[in-house]
Amino acid sequence: MKKVSLKGVILFLGILGFNYPAASGQADTTNLAFTASVSTSFVSSWETLESINDGFDPLNSADYSHGAYGNWNGESAYNTYNWVQYNWTLARQLTSTSVFWWDDSQGIDQPANAYVEYWNGSAWIMIGAIGCDLDTYNSLKLDIFTSGIRISMVSPMATGILEWRVFGVDTGPCDPTEVITTYRVNDEEVVQGSTIHISDGDSLQLIPEAFGEGTYIWMGPDGFTKAGRILTLKDFTWHETGTYSVNFLNDCGATTICNYIISFKSDAPITWPAYNPGISYDFRDEYPDLDEPTMDLDDCPGVVGTQSSGWWTFKWGADANLLVTSAAITPMLERMNRDFAYFRNVMGWPPDKRAKNGYRSAIYLYGSGLCTDNASNTATGGWQSSISYNGQSWPMVLISYYPVYCFDPSCSYGDRSFQMGAVVHEGIHSILADLPGCKQAAWFHEGGNTWLQQEAEARQTGNYSTMGFLNGASFLAPFMPIECYSGWLQDDSFGGPSAEGVNMSEGGTQICTWRNLLGGVQYSNIFPSFLGMTLGQGSIPWIWRNCPSRVLEGMAAGLGESQIRRLIMEYRAKQALVDMGNWTGAVKKLLDSQFGTHITPDWSPSWINSATWIATPYSMTTNDGNGLLTPEYRTTPGWSGSNQIPLRVSGEKVVVDFQPLGPNMTCQLCYRTADGATIYGTPVNSGECSLRIDQEPANSVVFAVITNTDYIYKGEVTRTTHFNYRLQLGEGVLETADIHKKWYDWTKVIAHTTDIKENNTASELVVYPNPVSGSEIYLNENVDCIVYNSSGIKVFSGKHVSRINISGFYPGIYIIVTSEEQRARFIVI
Repeated sequence: MKKVSLKGVILFLGILGFNYPAASGQADTTNLAFTASVSTSFVSSWETLESINDGFDPLNSADYSHGAYGNWNGESAYNTYNWVQYNWTLARQLTSTSVFWWDDSQGIDQPANAYVEYWNGSAWIMIGAIGCDLDTYNSLKLDIFTSGIRISMVSPMATGILEWRVFGVDTGPCDPTEVITTYRVNDEEVVQGSTIHISDGDSLQLIPEAFGEGTYIWMGPDGFTKAGRILTLKDFTWHETGTYSVNFLNDCGATTICNYIISFKSDAPITWPAYNPGISYDFRDEYPDLDEPTMDLDDCPGVVGTQSSGWWTFKWGADANLLVTSAAITPMLERMNRDFAYFRNVMGWPPDKRAKNGYRSAIYLYGSGLCTDNASNTATGGWQSSISYNGQSWPMVLISYYPVYCFDPSCSYGDRSFQMGAVVHEGIHSILADLPGCKQAAWFHEGGNTWLQQEAEARQTGNYSTMGFLNGASFLAPFMPIECYSGWLQDDSFGGPSAEGVNMSEGGTQICTWRNLLGGVQYSNIFPSFLGMTLGQGSIPWIWRNCPSRVLEGMAAGLGESQIRRLIMEYRAKQALVDMGNWTGAVKKLLDSQFGTHITPDWSPSWINSATWIATPYSMTTNDGNGLLTPEYRTTPGWSGSNQIPLRVSGEKVVVDFQPLGPNMTCQLCYRTADGATIYGTPVNSGECSLRIDQEPANSVVFAVITNTDYIYKGEVTRTTHFNYRLQLGEGVLETADIHKKWYDWTKVIAHTTDIKENNTASELVVYPNPVSGSEIYLNENVDCIVYNSSGIKVFSGKHVSRINISGFYPGIYIIVTSEEQRARFIVI
């Protein structure tokens, strides 16, 4: 780990946000909540966050006349801390705060504990506890200078706020201070700049210069924070570099933020290091010995028929479809018992809430006249649902006659196998619904579900050769974020982790906002498959146990910031090389079948008639004539997304200059050899990115992988942002390779578009004399050369050669391509 020391720092003690004169003798003058932006950890979709600073004084804690903030999110989220936060564009002198709690005597309860924090420029600092009394304002005196304040609260159920006031002094207009970034590497001279390349063992001083008085706060990888102007860093390794930000707060409250982007300078290939600490969890430690249930929960009126077996029961009403008979029910229960026994006993997953409490897991027949619905008995469909009973929500599977009948051996439906697997899928949802994790990660409720089903089948059969077709979406469009529901939307933004930005209707009719194939990316299990092979199979249960809201942000709490950013980089680089362990062959099959798909709005009525995109993992770029590449903006990376740029290369080293136009971006060079070896270069945050070519790349192609490593979803700004950049081609790069060729397949010889150029002079296409006599062909001195036979198979390649030995060539026509001429020459043997 790097060692960090500071020189000339001012440390802040006590609860003061910044080192300025206190306003302790000044009366409260203004409710600054009116001018603050408000945000929260979670708000129920039917509640109103903005009501907390509307100025209305409630009569009591049940006064809902002007709306309220509430965070009810199901029983599994009970007894969980939530927060609400105010932010101002300028720091303010705060003198007091008061909160009026909401209690609806149902799911919103009086807080058991609450406290207030302030933002010091890099972290939230505790001020102290605030009262939890109902029917009155609970107040707390303050003496801080800050741009942000947060209140956190917890109750045995959920919590709510009717009004939250923050009093203080409005500082008025204030302009940010100009800050110049300078730095020193080792004992060299101080230079101006913010993009820095260092070597192994270097020390570095970051020295910002502000014109005026103020306070400096530093933030860096792994939650690193320090106070003071000059920051000294030592003993770097490549995976500890990144962005170091300094926040300068001037004496009137304006903040200037400057970023130093530090990259590691090396052209040597790397080996991905193990993750330490890692993450792993086994639910068997939590549920070591659950007996097979012997009861059904009597939670739904209208049940006229029940069939039970083992851990599962099936229930129907008086209007059941006649196709639902024991001929279908019996094999359905057998399948559910068999599959879920494997999930429990071999893979270590718990059963659903019913089984944990001694009741059989339940399947209810949709459209049969039960309490669950009013549908007819010919309605189709099925999903995981729940029944509210005795003040609790009980997950279950609700399916129509159609998937049930598919278990009947006499059923001839063409999608019979899919429907039977879908019933298992919904049963898995019943398990996941009761787990404490991923409450704001609807995408993982699908992808994590299909991962469990896929992994179980592969382990039992030993067959890793096929995957669900929607896994291809993750590889075809790597610019889409990892935590993405419905993929790349028609306005070129992305669906959020829980389908934010996706749902749209007009006149009661749903409008399609997504595109074909990519719109189902939430069902892709590529990322959890990568986690299983990289962090271990226990990482998936760990997420469900320890990531209460979203996946990447929750994982960062266990791995640390630098490791979660490195994990995103590793995932994106391994995508480019299809380096997916046991699943590599299956991924290649998917790419082969889906490459070149025309991506358009999925169906009508659609939101936007977006232009057709021809599916390819590789990014379209334009070259300014001097080797500076500009990517097509609409397919630049979203948060945690990446671009793959295939580069045709020659020589012993490849160099590009990476110019990020957004924060937290990296560039990495990587390739496969013709025998399948994977070679990864050192990632950089900016500037020169290089890779020594010790082994020849398959088809002379090296990939530049551009990745954004943001892992925290912050709402609309995150969901709609694309991260732009420029890439300057340098040493060893001949050109960009054709993005519509399958460079991911290292086992095939793929001709470059410019290998054979149209030429009107017939004599220039022939090497004389033909046929060739003798055992050697003589070339110009020191050229790189490739020879293909008439089938397009590479039979020879060499660097810096002047002759080719053809004694082992079979008679026929061959094509020679040299780096000197960059055109084909034909020979006959």
